[in-house]
Amino acid sequence: MVRGDWGFDIKIQIFQSNGKTPANINGASVKFKMMREGQSENKINGACTITDGPNGRCKYRVVESDFDTVGIYTTEAELTFANKVLTARLEPIEVVEDLPE
Repeated sequence: MVRGDWGFDIKIQIFQSNGKTPANINGASVKFKMMREGQSENKINGACTITDGPNGRCKYRVVESDFDTVGIYTTEAELTFANKVLTARLEPIEVVEDLPE
């Protein structure tokens, strides 16, 4: 990701523990969480929109302040169902400097 970019979706797909079969996330509320390496507070802790529940697909809309700091970030999706909370670790995101004018 490039520092300062915003207004686009991060598309997420959640899989079962075998890593191959999509998880059914219908009925869950999903949060996208992102924390910069070496920090102790989340940079992002935002709601996702489920786009295809039976196939584990959702998206997070990036807002203006999300990618304002260069660094490497750990990411995860937290799924809250009526009777359980599950966390899916996602790929890290690197935010890089934008090129000069």
